[in-house]
Amino acid sequence: MPGITSHADLLTAFAELEPGDEATRVTIASMLHLKRSMAAPLPEAPVASRESPWPERTPARLISGTVSSSALHPAAAKSASMELTRQPRAQASEPTSHEGPAPARGKVLTAVLERIRGAGSVGVRPGWLAMTHLLPPRRPRSGVPLSEPLFPPKQQRGILVAALATRSPDGLLDTTSVISALTEAKPLVRLPRLPTPTLRRGVQVLVDVAVAMDPYAADARSLVDAISEVVGRYRIQVFTFHHTPTLGVFALTGDAPLPWRPPPAATPVVIVSDLGIGGPFVNPERSRTREWLHLARRARAARCPIVALVPFPPHRWDPTLARSIVCLQWDRGTTAGAVRRKIGPGHGPR
Repeated sequence: MPGITSHADLLTAFAELEPGDEATRVTIASMLHLKRSMAAPLPEAPVASRESPWPERTPARLISGTVSSSALHPAAAKSASMELTRQPRAQASEPTSHEGPAPARGKVLTAVLERIRGAGSVGVRPGWLAMTHLLPPRRPRSGVPLSEPLFPPKQQRGILVAALATRSPDGLLDTTSVISALTEAKPLVRLPRLPTPTLRRGVQVLVDVAVAMDPYAADARSLVDAISEVVGRYRIQVFTFHHTPTLGVFALTGDAPLPWRPPPAATPVVIVSDLGIGGPFVNPERSRTREWLHLARRARAARCPIVALVPFPPHRWDPTLARSIVCLQWDRGTTAGAVRRKIGPGHGPR
């Protein structure tokens, strides 16, 4: 049983195929099971005058898909459908050939639309139909990412929380320490509390913008936005660098390079970089392992945990570097559970 088709399908076929003669148009209509609709020959496209309530731009915008023929007056659409289906079947068997040059794109559709508008209309067309403004095309909402993140979308927030959290003695009361102090008759100078993960210390993000990271530029911007949503926009510092931060970093609001300085103590440092794995191997500015080890020593001296998000699998990481920096694969295979197992309940002494 053939599928249900409508005149909108016929108009779409004409717009895509641009038939040049009446016989081709009748053949297309018969393939769409709308042969009766093409029984009568189509007239040439009328030229709209300035006084016409149907300006030339209206059919073109209707064809573009913003408004279909169902948006016309219900009575006019119904009468148009009756007229198109009541044409005698005998006329379809002897299609008339089109003489002269092929019609321009849109003429056939314009003629069909004019026939639908005027077919079977009785009396004066309603004024609201001529004054109706077409709705603008639908636009995507601002803030919707054009591509999905490299981390699993449903786990990205959990991954970032596990990677950025630090331990702070702000949790529940440590009853074990309290009982131990009381049994030994020791004074309680302060109430001991259990460590709990927190994001209140913020984060410093260093983004590599070297040539090797060009394929991940859009992903890096989305990642920085996601980190800002997790820790808060007032608790995040973002700097960019080329190859390694030891050569200088750049603030988002300035062009002059600045020397990299560790953030306040216990504030995690997140590096978004390939750690010198990608890019041209003979590049003289390519980062070296010793430069990253020097950065890690400076961060540890400032008591700042350091995490690297690397868009390459672990087998390509430098083993020495992986022991000095908490490296996480920036890809779909990483999960929040794997990050928690690697880091624990936040950075800091256990």
